[in-house]
Amino acid sequence: MRVSSGKALGLLWLPWGGIRKVLYRFGDFELDTDLVELTRAGELQQMEPKVFSLLVCLIANRDRVVGKDELISMVWDGRVVSDAALNTGVNALRRALGDSGSEQAIIRTVPRKGFRFVLDVMEGKPAVAESLPSSKPGGSQFGRPSIAVLPFKMITAEADQDYIADGMVEDITTLLATVPEIFVIARNSTSIYREQSFDIRKIAEELDVRYVLNGSVQKAGTRLRVTAQFVDALTGSQIWAGRFDNELEDIFKVQDEVSQGIVGALQSRLLVAESVYVGRQPPEKLDAWGNVVKARTRMFAYRPEDIDQAEPFARRALEIQPDYAQGHAILGQILAWRSYNGWTDDWLATGREAHKCARRALELGADNPTVLTDAAFAYIWLGLFLKAEPIAERAVELNPNSAFNCSVCGHVLAIVGRQDEGIELTRKAFLLSPRDPVEYMFHLYEGSALFFADDQRAAQRALEHSLRLKPDLMFPRMFLAAIFEKEGRTEDAQLQLKRIIDFGSGDAIKNIFRPRPEGTLWPSLTEPIRRVYDGDIPSPVSV
Repeated sequence: MRVSSGKALGLLWLPWGGIRKVLYRFGDFELDTDLVELTRAGELQQMEPKVFSLLVCLIANRDRVVGKDELISMVWDGRVVSDAALNTGVNALRRALGDSGSEQAIIRTVPRKGFRFVLDVMEGKPAVAESLPSSKPGGSQFGRPSIAVLPFKMITAEADQDYIADGMVEDITTLLATVPEIFVIARNSTSIYREQSFDIRKIAEELDVRYVLNGSVQKAGTRLRVTAQFVDALTGSQIWAGRFDNELEDIFKVQDEVSQGIVGALQSRLLVAESVYVGRQPPEKLDAWGNVVKARTRMFAYRPEDIDQAEPFARRALEIQPDYAQGHAILGQILAWRSYNGWTDDWLATGREAHKCARRALELGADNPTVLTDAAFAYIWLGLFLKAEPIAERAVELNPNSAFNCSVCGHVLAIVGRQDEGIELTRKAFLLSPRDPVEYMFHLYEGSALFFADDQRAAQRALEHSLRLKPDLMFPRMFLAAIFEKEGRTEDAQLQLKRIIDFGSGDAIKNIFRPRPEGTLWPSLTEPIRRVYDGDIPSPVSV
């Protein structure tokens, strides 16, 4: 393939050779096509791979208007892409550069012609590249995880049934696209693989993605079986596989249930997969997203040493990108947990820093459900239950297929007196993601919701299940101590508190008394503990 302009096209990840590596400077931006990085005032900017390609194309051909067909040919390698997809990419590029469709100070739309980059550009010295680098940006090196949902194979003796599999793929793609942490390849880019045998690595290379989801739909009479596989495209290894069996009474209902089940199951598995992926990279090469992944996966063990390891990654993410909402959110959660357990020289100062981080995260990412859940989680540990309630609800509203969002929201709803809704949401988490990597949290929050609903037997079963999965988890023991004290089993209650202290979280017992309980059911936990705890009982404190 040949570029029509005499200018070099920078270093795009497209199948041609002899491409120059260059450094472009415009405004306070620097674009390095060798490192595949865009920085602004020295800060690395997050950008999807195709959006980066659009930027390089427009800058390299800035002396003319670049037509839509030509952009599609260069960036998407001639694949079938709609005008809407191209316009979405251009709009995303404008947002990344601080431009807009009304101002068009950087990228100008020429009606019925195409687009032109109009800002003054300085070009650094070129270096001849003999071949393209082996690693590609979005697919294997930078930014958010990218996924391609390939056409599902329809297996049936009946004719004209492909619409069932097509509808399933469309629903899954649409739902995945609502998750801010995931970049999902548009369906019109994956549909060309319908009649091809799947070579996962080749397809992933062509689409520039890290992960691939494929599957099949089998119909026999009124029975429908959907199987799906989530694959690491870089290694070819299977990350997750699921099977869904349904009676085909209402095709739309079945599509909804299966799609929600697949998307719910993928989200936690994707975090684990990303942790493995970023673990292959040198720490100094990680971007803000990679550092957040490291912080999140370290934190989820909830031990003092894990929090010590997680915090530097969160702070590093903010050094790289100071206005990164997820960086502030995860740091707030880490500090709130540190403050709650007393794993700090000054629990109050640490708690106030956590509160500040959560507020900043909400300012920057008010419509990001992951940010909202992290902030709500921080508020819960800080005892700010009434503040956490609407934030957690909004997170579920934005991403109702996140098992973790549902579980956290169910926990806080039960605390503020909405027990039935809380129980329903905590149980929805199991439906969305059976055998989830953090299933122990789901059982804990189901147990807490049942506890506040005064179903002590069911609460005890859920809490003990949580401890079977993770014996060193502290909070199930707190609820169990309260349950045992209510039953007159004082020694058993004291034993649970002793185990919490042995775990290194003695301050966690004291800190359940610090929240102001007005408008919540929190006293139903603190009062039994007060009767059995022989340590100092602190007064409520506002963080």
